[in-house]
Amino acid sequence: MWSKILGHDKQVAQLKKVLSGGQIPHAFLFCGPEGIGKRKTAVGLAQALNCEARTGIPCEDCLACQKIEKNIHPDCLLIEPEGKAIKIDTLREMKQKACLHPLEGRSKVFLIDPAEAMTTAGANALLKILEEPPAETFFILITSKASLLLPTIRSRCRRLDFQPLSGEILQKILSAAGFAKTEADLRTALSQGSAARALSWDLNLFEKAKACWEKLEAGPAPSLLFQFSEACAEEEEQLPFILGAFGHLAHQKLMAAEAQSEIERRARQWQAVGQALHLLDTYANKRLLVENLLFTLQAA
Repeated sequence: MWSKILGHDKQVAQLKKVLSGGQIPHAFLFCGPEGIGKRKTAVGLAQALNCEARTGIPCEDCLACQKIEKNIHPDCLLIEPEGKAIKIDTLREMKQKACLHPLEGRSKVFLIDPAEAMTTAGANALLKILEEPPAETFFILITSKASLLLPTIRSRCRRLDFQPLSGEILQKILSAAGFAKTEADLRTALSQGSAARALSWDLNLFEKAKACWEKLEAGPAPSLLFQFSEACAEEEEQLPFILGAFGHLAHQKLMAAEAQSEIERRARQWQAVGQALHLLDTYANKRLLVENLLFTLQAA
């Protein structure tokens, strides 16, 4: 089960140590960027908590581990948003199931992903469970925005931080997926350490972002910037990819700069893109965010 997790050897070692120690926390909080393998590691932990290895059956072959990997094990449940939120009714139902004895496995395990999608009422409902967790019941909260969780929930979880994947790991993942070296190199550079982004990149979108960047460099009329920012806002789900492309292009320009004034200008552009990416999840007006970034990039 652990062999399928790439790039997180330290985290896996920590979990193995916790499991072997016997004093297993009832709640874990897996934190880190999206698409880097947090859920896969959480599934590995769920498998370890229910593995039949104690009967002599290898982990990779036991029925419990196979069911958990396919998300069909009755004692291992994945809690996901309905729409954009994980609602209180879902967590109330989870609470009822948590109080029951395991049907097939050794433990009941609930994966909540993404944990920040819980409504305030839902988060408070979870908090009550975490304050008095049922025996042999474990919760794994997965998030890329830990700061959005209630401090009282964070304090009741064993936190495990995950880092972006290395270029070497991403290359292995992309190669296994059948991408040629040249395309794999570009996807790796664009992905910011996220395997999910590397695999799902629409390179046509990258070319569109690159064309916009070239227009910025040429000093386009403000009307063109408004048009592009409006188009970006309408494709809100693609904004992380568009801004990621801008970040890659800004970094390329920075690395190629030689004169001190040019280095400083490119650094300001790179920092501006990074700031926009940081604000993306909290900025309500996406169009205004993109407009401000485009004018900042042009003025830098």
